[in-house]
Amino acid sequence: MLRYLNIEVLDARASFDRPLSGELPDFSYQAEGFGPSTPWKITSGVKRRLSFPLILDGRTAIKDLRQFVSRMRGQQRAFWVPAYIAEYELIGTYAAGAATVDIKAMGFGAKWDFGNQFRHICVLSVSKLEAYGVTGYSGTTTETLALSRPLDTGIDSRTIICPLLLMRLASERIDFSYASDEVALVQFDMLEIPSEAPGASGPGVVNEGTRPIMLYEFTKNGVVSRFANYGVDVTANSLVWTAENISDNGIALALEVISEGVELTIRTADNAHLAVQWMDRLNMQNAQVQIYETDADDLTFDALKPLYVGQIERVQYEPEGLVILELSSIFRTAERSVPQMQFQRTCNNRTFDGNCGLVAATFTTTGISTALTDAYVEAAAFGVKTAAEADPDWFALGKVTIGNEVRLCTGTDGANRLYLNAPFRQAIVGDFVSATAGDNKRVGTCLQKFNNLANFNGFPYLPSRNPQFKSLETPKAAGGKKA
Repeated sequence: MLRYLNIEVLDARASFDRPLSGELPDFSYQAEGFGPSTPWKITSGVKRRLSFPLILDGRTAIKDLRQFVSRMRGQQRAFWVPAYIAEYELIGTYAAGAATVDIKAMGFGAKWDFGNQFRHICVLSVSKLEAYGVTGYSGTTTETLALSRPLDTGIDSRTIICPLLLMRLASERIDFSYASDEVALVQFDMLEIPSEAPGASGPGVVNEGTRPIMLYEFTKNGVVSRFANYGVDVTANSLVWTAENISDNGIALALEVISEGVELTIRTADNAHLAVQWMDRLNMQNAQVQIYETDADDLTFDALKPLYVGQIERVQYEPEGLVILELSSIFRTAERSVPQMQFQRTCNNRTFDGNCGLVAATFTTTGISTALTDAYVEAAAFGVKTAAEADPDWFALGKVTIGNEVRLCTGTDGANRLYLNAPFRQAIVGDFVSATAGDNKRVGTCLQKFNNLANFNGFPYLPSRNPQFKSLETPKAAGGKKA
């Protein structure tokens, strides 16, 4: 990994005659689900955009570039990019150790006045890439550049000397086109960030500008996790927000100024990541999200005024570790039709919710797991409870919880064993395990198992079929009287 002033350099050779280069006004790109990746602050410097293809020869080169992109995308990180244009025409030959170089006059003084963004150069030879800062200049017909350190290797007129630009990815959708297993073509699109360019003599303090940082707070079963769509951990309002490859698709407002649904995207290679755990339907329940916005300048926000409050409704997992979380806003609760009822025999309430009235803790059994497989979990406490209730299916259709993972009990063996709808990912034998009584929502279960008939919210005497359709039945053959 090549670094200059403690910032990574894109050390991959471009394949082009001349890149697209020019001055652009301030604006931001909509990246592929991971937040803006361009500067937001109006700057006096010139912004240049580079777009060129890279030809990667060999699997190692392909792997290295994929890893580079993974480090940059979604993290809002800056990196150095050689312009690959021989913009500075070298005069003479210079041995290793030289502290200055002469170039043909090209108005370097005017560029110098722009500031740090023009005070970094790259020296390209056939076999090597070297980065230097320019700490001063002199001359008019021939311009002499003072380097931040002596030359590492000798250079001559065949050496390309070009600007070294501090940039971010302008588009996070980067396509790899494979000519073969060993050769790939990659198109890069980048935008310069002049206001953050460090001084040529050292890394200094990077100017963060007015870069917004989105903060995402997840709460599930009382456990709070906090993430920021930023390259490093940040402390905002005295709370630590972990750097994460996360963003949202924008918070839309309806005419009545109530937030609509939001989609979050997270890219992770960690199988234990909480977003991966939420792929299980039961694990998604009671997972709430609050979204805040802060600024890199002050890292403060109003905790009482989140931009969005909602809960996770659906999780979708896609290739390369992309997890998509669909949220629904609890701000729209007052607009829902209440009550929402279905004309059915089974109860319309969710077991243990406010309308049901039952307390989950009253019907929860906790013990220590003595056996655990992908198919079932065992605990002596379950056998004791089953025997006490004289009901072998006491836990069937109930929730089984170990740590922060929740599964559905699909059935029992009538003793210590509870069968699961999906394996636990992180649990081990000896962990505490709890299970709630299952509910098939029928009136008999509500009365006999829970003694909660007063809150039963269904229509148990609904006939199996509509009696009004009886007259439409086809008469049986030869069913009439004979003359």
